Amino acid sequence: MSFLGGGAPPIALPTLPPPPTTTTVPPLDVCSLPPLTGTCNRARIMWYYDTETGMCERFSFSGCGNLNRFPSKIQCEQMCLRRG
Repeated sequence: MSFLGGGAPPIALPTLPPPPTTTTVPPLDVCSLPPLTGTCNRARIMWYYDTETGMCERFSFSGCGNLNRFPSKIQCEQMCLRRG
């Protein structure tokens, strides 16, 4: 005995969308970005990693820009300085 579905048309089940992709940038890529002050109006001092000097430097950050910005020199160094 086989079941044929009682003559009803097949039901199309919805497919799930793919999982969202992440937009995080690997740490070394973040550290290689140039400092970007931005054009917003919330100026504050932040720290960025300077690839030419190999050090974390202060800069004026407007509140929008790229991810090479840190609230403290220590956080910049922890993320960007290579430990031997």
